[in-house]
Amino acid sequence: MNYNDDFATRAARENAIAETEQRLLGWQLKGDPGAVEFAAKELRNDAIAFEVPHSRIQQVILAAFDAGRAVSVTAIGAELAEYPAFHEVGGIDYLRAMAGAAPATTSPENIGKQMRETFLSWRRLQRPMPKAGGVELVRGDTVKLEAINWIWPNWLAAGKLHILAGQAETGKTTIAIAIAATISSGGLFPDSARAPVGDTLVWSGEDDFQDTILPRFIANGGIRERIHLVKGRYDENCVLQPFDPAWDIDALVLAAKGLPDLRLIMIDPVVSAVPGDSHKNAEVRRGMQPLVQLGEEARAAILGITHLSKGTAGRDPIERITGSLAFAALPRLIWGTAKSPEPGRQSRLVRVKSNIGPGGGGFEYCLIQTAVDEARGLTAQAIHWGEILEGSAKSLIAELEGTDDPARASALDAAKAWLVEMLGTGTVRVPFIEETAKEKGHAWPTVSRAKTALGVVSLKQGSEGWAWQMPKVIKA
Repeated sequence: MNYNDDFATRAARENAIAETEQRLLGWQLKGDPGAVEFAAKELRNDAIAFEVPHSRIQQVILAAFDAGRAVSVTAIGAELAEYPAFHEVGGIDYLRAMAGAAPATTSPENIGKQMRETFLSWRRLQRPMPKAGGVELVRGDTVKLEAINWIWPNWLAAGKLHILAGQAETGKTTIAIAIAATISSGGLFPDSARAPVGDTLVWSGEDDFQDTILPRFIANGGIRERIHLVKGRYDENCVLQPFDPAWDIDALVLAAKGLPDLRLIMIDPVVSAVPGDSHKNAEVRRGMQPLVQLGEEARAAILGITHLSKGTAGRDPIERITGSLAFAALPRLIWGTAKSPEPGRQSRLVRVKSNIGPGGGGFEYCLIQTAVDEARGLTAQAIHWGEILEGSAKSLIAELEGTDDPARASALDAAKAWLVEMLGTGTVRVPFIEETAKEKGHAWPTVSRAKTALGVVSLKQGSEGWAWQMPKVIKA
């Protein structure tokens, strides 16, 4: 690129920046409450980046909005009358021109959508022009700090990659579908946190949508119009071809942009997103990066499903994930599922890893069959959530799989004897059990193992929370 071409390109970009700022300001100067409210929420921290006098105009508009004053060409013009630069650029006639050039909007939804797209265009224009072979640097004071956008606090984060890994027949897919169903209805997660209402996008290479995924979604209370199947991809001749997550993520990004309420994207199995060798770190990282980018651009949580390797019981759960260690390194959160070799015991969902929140802890659950269409005798698998668990992921899984260190057996026996005595009189609330266990020197993970070994039953007592009972009390 020669100097003249570079100068012309930069001039065109600067003009585009100015026109985009005028469009954003013009929407607000029309006095549309939806446009002003959007700007107050989305543009407030970026107003100072506007060109002078656009920055000043934006500040006056937001100040008027906050104070409950009128936002219009006349009102804002009067407030800017004492500002010298305002007169230099044309005064109130300049404001009228901006308002007249702003795109028409027909509803609050259209206002938000059009302004958001315009704002994103402005942000892209604000970036320095790239130079061949150069490196882009971002200065700290130009970055707007953001909190983690939790869909499910400390478990599911918008824009982040998650992995759900577990043993076979632990209902991994059903768990993911149950989470999607909870989001679709704005229901309660297993810890009673309220879910934001939103859509889920599903690609599955293992289960049929019609006879497995959708029935399970309905069985878990899902709202049907809020789940979307990736059925295929159209080729250059507009012929529908099978969707391959290893090569077609770019097309999925475009599809995701058509779902404004998208909250969750489910990829099952996630190893299918890797075009190379799933046991090589470099190839897995390259293959998974488009998934990470998809989550960021769609502002949705990505939940990939995979397996735990066979014959790895007792090892750290992160080391047990099938394939390269990159499957454990790239996700911000990893969930794990495990079941006991003993029949009748509940399975467990645990938080194996979190780089953005607390680790450990989990939930007991069991898989049940529930009616979907009674007239046709159609049933599907659903999740029944049980007690909230505390402790490290390794200890919670080890307790269930029976791979605890034999040296801890005496502590377990002591905890079992104490728990039998504690529950001998009937129902006891869990907080009191936990407090007393601490006083008696029994570690809570060991008490949990003792509870499981004894077959102690958990009961929900309304607003009072959980309580435990010995099985003999239930049978009496």
